[in-house]
Amino acid sequence: MMSVLLLALLTQQVPTETQVDAAWRKLKEECAKTDVPARVAAIKEALQTHHEKIIKAMEELLKGDSDAVRMAIAETLVTVDHPATADVLIACLASNYKKTDVAKAILRSIGELGYETAASKLNDLIGRYGDGEIQPIMPEIVGTIAAIRSLSSVDPLLTLLLKMEKPTGKAQPNEEAVKREVEVALNVLLGEDFTKVADWKQWWTAYKPDLQGMLLKTYWIKKTHQRIQLKPGEKAPADVVLVWSRLPPGKQNIRRNKGK
Repeated sequence: MMSVLLLALLTQQVPTETQVDAAWRKLKEECAKTDVPARVAAIKEALQTHHEKIIKAMEELLKGDSDAVRMAIAETLVTVDHPATADVLIACLASNYKKTDVAKAILRSIGELGYETAASKLNDLIGRYGDGEIQPIMPEIVGTIAAIRSLSSVDPLLTLLLKMEKPTGKAQPNEEAVKREVEVALNVLLGEDFTKVADWKQWWTAYKPDLQGMLLKTYWIKKTHQRIQLKPGEKAPADVVLVWSRLPPGKQNIRRNKGK
């Protein structure tokens, strides 16, 4: 059966149009001020109204405001369970590569929210291993991939692990940290604990179709702003957005299933 997943903090209340308009007006008024603490306070208050209009207003600020404002937005958005939140966070990551504390806060929020729409961009980023612009946050990028747990990340992770297993140039300063995160990510995603790329690839190639049929899926309901989790074969209700699809935690029993 479907089970409603209550948010870790509080059950979200869907705001009325009146509440959204009031929050929007106050946010605009306060953000016009030069006082940073006032803007930070206004942002935190506005984000108590979980609506796409308010969330999207954060993008410009998260890309171009002061470090304190950016950090406040990155850390507060994790409390706003809405598909638009993940979109804004991933859209603002590149603007904060040189502000590593903000970038890491963005990545933490992306990982905690878990929306797999971010996985494609993150998969692309680990393909840029060695790029000086993003290498300082590469462990956090891989850690965020582990938190999302999308099977679409398995092949990019294996490619990165192979690159570190058979290096062609000078090792990156944080290579060991990245390698640990990749190994943890593969274990979290798939439940196995191989150490060599060849072993991972052999197992992944053999069991990939089985694994894809075992995915649990979580959806976000537009009407209630709550989440529901579905087991394999269960039908999603109308007016929902996919949050994530991932394997159950731990080792999978595919070998036993194959033997039956």
